Amino acid sequence: MEGGLNKSLKNTYKQNKRRKRKMAMKRNRYKASELLAMLIISVILIFLVSVFAYRTSALKEKKAKYDAEVVYLEEQIKKQEDRKSEIAAYGEYISTTKYVEDIARERFNLVYIDEVVLEADN
Repeated sequence: MEGGLNKSLKNTYKQNKRRKRKMAMKRNRYKASELLAMLIISVILIFLVSVFAYRTSALKEKKAKYDAEVVYLEEQIKKQEDRKSEIAAYGEYISTTKYVEDIARERFNLVYIDEVVLEADN
């Protein structure tokens, strides 16, 4: 009986060994599939991060361009406001009698009755 018991123990040992090998192979297989899944996820994440980085840099360039445009437009607004104040001042000037006198003297060579005109000989 000892001989039969040894054979059954050897068979059980062999079966256990086969089961362990199969389990190890399954574990390795799962590990390989898990590694592949992690690799795919990593590649996708790297791709997304690079796309976001590219878009961020493009947006920063656009923002810098728009900021420069804002500065330029603010300068233009200031120039136009200065021009507006000059035009307003000129409008006030042309509504005065001083302006009428200046135009009469320059264009029509008119003078007041009691003024003496001195002309230089050329």
